[in-house]
Amino acid sequence: SYSNFVYLVLTYICMSVPIQSLVCQPKNPIFYRLSSDYSLVSNKTTCTVEDYMGYIWIGSEEGLSRYNGYGSKNYTAKSADTTTLNHDYINVLHVDRAKNLWVGTFSGLCRYNFSEDHFERIGDSFDQLKDQSINAISEYNGSIWFGTDEKLVGLDLQKWQVTNIFQPKDKDGYPLKINVLYSDQAGLKISTPQCLYILNGEKIHKEHSLGDIHVSTI
Repeated sequence: SYSNFVYLVLTYICMSVPIQSLVCQPKNPIFYRLSSDYSLVSNKTTCTVEDYMGYIWIGSEEGLSRYNGYGSKNYTAKSADTTTLNHDYINVLHVDRAKNLWVGTFSGLCRYNFSEDHFERIGDSFDQLKDQSINAISEYNGSIWFGTDEKLVGLDLQKWQVTNIFQPKDKDGYPLKINVLYSDQAGLKISTPQCLYILNGEKIHKEHSLGDIHVSTI
């Protein structure tokens, strides 16, 4: 019958066409090099993140840029103006579940105020974060966590107070820098230049299976 004939033809075509050709893939992906030509504050990029409105935030050694696909608005530190960044060197950017943009700098912590288009120097409100180099930011167990050059600090966003502090140390008792924080169902991964720790609930333990290694990313 005609229907059987159509079925056989379609079957033959499907079997004859390579699977790879059925997958839609761009032949030549296009990459654009963003630089000061696009009004970025600096070419020395350190980190990036996308916010809930689709803006791309680009941290650098000389300030922060908000890129909209065509051009950028730049933000830099001014010591006398507390609504600006507290330092131009941006270590890390993080957008939390509540859509807040957190900025970890070489000298503390800031949070962007979307409605006012300025920054709040959150680190100045907490002795544990003030003037600290914020290297990593992640969320876990109802708190937002910040890794510094010498400790892990947990900030309870509901109570708005520091509730947890962990200070990893090397064999000689010196503090270890926290490089990266990453949270998943197994807990909060805390990487240092010598080893990896895991926070599970209220307990922190060293991941001995990896030995003493320098974990730079997760």
